[in-house]
Amino acid sequence: MDRGFRIGSQPEMYKFVKPAQCVSPKIMVPWEFQLCCRHELHVVLPSSSEISGERTNGYSEKEILREDFIANIIRTTLPEGITVKIPQYDVIETKSSDKIYRMAIFLVVYNGESTPITREEADKYREKTEIVVSSVIPLRANRMGRPVSKPFPSSLLEGLLDK
Repeated sequence: MDRGFRIGSQPEMYKFVKPAQCVSPKIMVPWEFQLCCRHELHVVLPSSSEISGERTNGYSEKEILREDFIANIIRTTLPEGITVKIPQYDVIETKSSDKIYRMAIFLVVYNGESTPITREEADKYREKTEIVVSSVIPLRANRMGRPVSKPFPSSLLEGLLDK
């Protein structure tokens, strides 16, 4: 706003700068003030992997669903200051051309830990994520390219998750 504010009995000087101009680029934003964007990543799982040992590009369903498997792949594409979390996933079955496919739907969340996050930037991260993950394991093609959510406070993420 274009108006003055009280400086109090002991005034302090605040200088607002863009992150690239900061003296210390490692300034961590407290969790409750971080913004994040989210999207879903639909991964086609190998069929009956637990029974037949079937693998997709060398990975079994159990390996793909391991806690940090997808997140570790995504981390290779993100710039410093942006983190990724996959707080939740679900496995579903879908039918296509008389064949039943098992899919894992991962909730991917990009956090601006020490770099501000915008929807436009997060969409670029999503695009890179889809490219790099699809080079390792197949993705559901009709779910690719969908935009990420608008940025929202990371502290609200808990309310979005299934209990």
